[in-house]
Amino acid sequence: MASKCRMFKVNISNIINVELIAKSECNCERMAELMASVEGKSKLNDTSVVLFSLGTNDIAQLGVDLTLKRCQWLIEYTRRNFSGIQTIGWMKLSPRWKPSRFFSGHEFANLHHEFNDRLYVLSKEINIDVIDAKLQTEDIRVQDGLHPTLSSGRQKFENVQQQWFAQQAMHVSKTTVQQLQQQQHNRRTIITTTII
Repeated sequence: MASKCRMFKVNISNIINVELIAKSECNCERMAELMASVEGKSKLNDTSVVLFSLGTNDIAQLGVDLTLKRCQWLIEYTRRNFSGIQTIGWMKLSPRWKPSRFFSGHEFANLHHEFNDRLYVLSKEINIDVIDAKLQTEDIRVQDGLHPTLSSGRQKFENVQQQWFAQQAMHVSKTTVQQLQQQQHNRRTIITTTII
């Protein structure tokens, strides 16, 4: 799903610089492999904020329980291996009716709803943000029953990501300014933080 996102719609010049790490048919395990690659490390080593858009392929193969365990594992892996990352977000799953080998298209509505509800509970336990693009079935392409439409679906997806990254940029900037003010009591400093 993230691969359908246009970064120029999410980025804000001199404030937000989002880099996309995407692979077709990605799941949590493959994302960890991408993150461990030379390209992944080069993008993530100086990053303070990460937003995952994963889970649909995991659910299609494993169901909700194992997918949530994989999500938690990926978040722990991220924190352990990329200590500069201060904030982690996770996109709620969007509607899906494309069947998999293990689940019918009809079953996915219940699976995604259950996953999203339980992801919210998990987010409170492991301190991550859950971001909801509020996509409806009409925002999903009829042709594949999985990806957002180029008109409304992708636009909602990009808009909510831009809003979330902008909030993170403001938070990181405030935190950085407060830390510098504590270190340099009499000096005024204004910092603009770029989030990758």
